[in-house]
Amino acid sequence: MEYYGNRLCISMRDLVDGGIMSEPNYKQLSSRGRFDVVRRGGGCAGSCALVAVDSLPERFRQKVEEVYPGGSQARLEGWIISNYETDQKARDFFFSKEQCGVALPAEKAKEYITNASVLNTCIKLYDRATTAQKLFGGKYDWTMMAATIETLRKRFGHTLPASTLRFRKKVNDYKVNGYACLISGKFGNQSARKVDYKTERLILGIAVLPNKPWNTNVLELYNSFVTGELDVYDPDTGVLFDPDDFTDKNGEPLALSEATITNYLNKPKNRALIDHRLMTPTTFLHETMPHMHRHHGEFSLSKVSFDDRDLPRKLKDTRIRPKAYYAYDVTSGCCIGAWKSHRDLTLSGIRD
Repeated sequence: MEYYGNRLCISMRDLVDGGIMSEPNYKQLSSRGRFDVVRRGGGCAGSCALVAVDSLPERFRQKVEEVYPGGSQARLEGWIISNYETDQKARDFFFSKEQCGVALPAEKAKEYITNASVLNTCIKLYDRATTAQKLFGGKYDWTMMAATIETLRKRFGHTLPASTLRFRKKVNDYKVNGYACLISGKFGNQSARKVDYKTERLILGIAVLPNKPWNTNVLELYNSFVTGELDVYDPDTGVLFDPDDFTDKNGEPLALSEATITNYLNKPKNRALIDHRLMTPTTFLHETMPHMHRHHGEFSLSKVSFDDRDLPRKLKDTRIRPKAYYAYDVTSGCCIGAWKSHRDLTLSGIRD
């Protein structure tokens, strides 16, 4: 068997010589379109026709597995190759010092982007129960997945663990903590920082508490958390933080200064997240979202404002007060239109 166009294929000669089907049976099924012939035979090179294994009827697929063992892993490898995509969000994260917390060398950033992309493919297959059952022949086989990922190490250039248990742990860690868990502590980044990505998320979780704490109160609440007196959740995922994860190398609660916390709270991206959680939607749109800021007009008639007004005088022999409707040029402040009588209002089609 071989890959052709990212599909696992078997040649017509292997099907016939392996006793999987007879040549007349092959020609009959081929003419009826019962399987996909991805490459026709013949030509100047004398190549043999190739048939996609996953398109064969079930009884023939089972015979292929019996005659040519190892096809399940080969199909899994083909699925991973055909579904692998470079994670653009991971590219933005690892090439941004502000997001990942350190200026990574280009080679390290590419390595972590590849690791994230491979893990995304594994998680995608895990979420597709029907496809996983078809490839594994039952429940999700972590041993086969880890072995297949290891065979693709040279093709993709990833550095994920080869051990089944370590690989499975890495997948679960990635699902919970995201890109930050892929950065090695030996590289001198997240482990060397006093405030790593996870601690920054903790600070934000405190800042968006319902009581809307001031920046000066966040440190006090942080100390309450690391001592086990306060529960804090991640503002995006809702995961409950564990105080035992925020300790120094001696196991003591990690101490932060008020200046450090204020520095992280005042970062533009963090300030926007805090405002989004604590402000009403209308206030957030008009005060924080940059495209919602309103500016004074620069040219006459670029903005026209209409407003109605109740005049203090009553109409003759009636208690009805006339309505006035004015149109102003916002830039110059000039009144460019006015309807001051009930008759004018009716004729102009304007109703209060």
